[in-house]
Amino acid sequence: MLKNNIKIGWRNLWRNKSFTAINLGGLALGMAVFILIMEYVSFEWSYNRFNKNFKQLYRASVFHKNNKTGDYYLAPGMAPLIKNNIPGVAKIVRIADGLGRGVVTVRHKGGKGDAVSSFREKNVSFTDDGFFKVFSFPLIAGDASLKLPQSVAISNSIAHKYFGDTNAIGQILIVSNQFGTTNYTVTGVFTDFPEQSDIKADILLSLKTLESAAFRNHNDWADPNGTGSGYAFLYLLLNNTSSSDLLAAQITAYFHKMMPDSKDDQISLQPIKNLHLAPNFSYNYQTYGSTVLVISLLSIAIIILIVAWVNYINLSTAQALNRAREVGVRKILGAGKRQVIGLQFVETCLLMFMSIAGALFLIRMIQPLYNNFIGHILSLSVLNNGWFWLMTVVLIVGGTLIAGIYIALILSSFNPLKTLKGKAAVTIAGVSLKKGL
Repeated sequence: MLKNNIKIGWRNLWRNKSFTAINLGGLALGMAVFILIMEYVSFEWSYNRFNKNFKQLYRASVFHKNNKTGDYYLAPGMAPLIKNNIPGVAKIVRIADGLGRGVVTVRHKGGKGDAVSSFREKNVSFTDDGFFKVFSFPLIAGDASLKLPQSVAISNSIAHKYFGDTNAIGQILIVSNQFGTTNYTVTGVFTDFPEQSDIKADILLSLKTLESAAFRNHNDWADPNGTGSGYAFLYLLLNNTSSSDLLAAQITAYFHKMMPDSKDDQISLQPIKNLHLAPNFSYNYQTYGSTVLVISLLSIAIIILIVAWVNYINLSTAQALNRAREVGVRKILGAGKRQVIGLQFVETCLLMFMSIAGALFLIRMIQPLYNNFIGHILSLSVLNNGWFWLMTVVLIVGGTLIAGIYIALILSSFNPLKTLKGKAAVTIAGVSLKKGL
């Protein structure tokens, strides 16, 4: 029976080429636009969620009650005080993003003397030894230990840029920045940070280096143990049993006790999973993306898909008038309601699979232009993040099948005698949902 229905369904679609082409084009275009928008929504939603510790990872911030402003760059000296005096904090990492930017010089040993190459770099940050233990950025070579002063970890792209195929571990980078000129030894090479990371760096310098007054060019404000100048992000990895709200209150009370002048300051902990997009519209913390934009685009994507289904239903109900006599003859010859529904259902499935294939073809053609337009490298693979793939499949397949079932019910509801007399239009005109669509 199924094989026979597939043959008949295919013949019906082929016989009505114009109808099939319009429906196929409408559904394929609607699905393609929906999937492309879902790629962007999934991409934005997945920021920072690749970190294995993202559920227990928080960024510290301080709110000044006196002037109602907030700071995300905190004094680096707060980190050891929090780690040593506040139970419940497993690890704490400081990141001074861009603080080490400047000129990086590399000496290449050769047969006729050393060749020197210099590069101006912006994504140079200072950080702690525990960086790669807290964040999930895989290492390619070395151990990336930043415990010792004058140690550095570099990205894979920087390693190839500076040293080509030569092993980068143990090589010397001469970094010239606001703290003077310092030699750093490469201890590790890490994979380039993914695009879905709000933490960006190509070169990670050991923050331990700045503990020496000579290496920080006697800039006392840059002392990593100081509590006067705020220039670092503080990321806290909490124990599984720790409450972020309780710890924030304990940290605030501790600093009020240690520094009475800070009694108007309130320490808060922002989950890293909410670092890019806020969970709601009244979120108080700084974010890097737009929740309003993402929610609006998701709504638009669903509306576009609904429009495609509505067009399909409207065109199919109009086409049903031309097929009324066919249905009437089938019923007169003994076909039951289930058989009529089954045939239309198979026909809808055929059209759906063709539409999905058409949508994927359109996406493949449009994807490069789309990526260039939004400034990100996207593909269908980003839908694998979270529940987006399941949502996409359910909406596309489920919605199309529901629309097909509705059409099948309309066709199966025809009275065979009325259809043979040419009165099927009365049946369709009385469907209130069709009027609404």
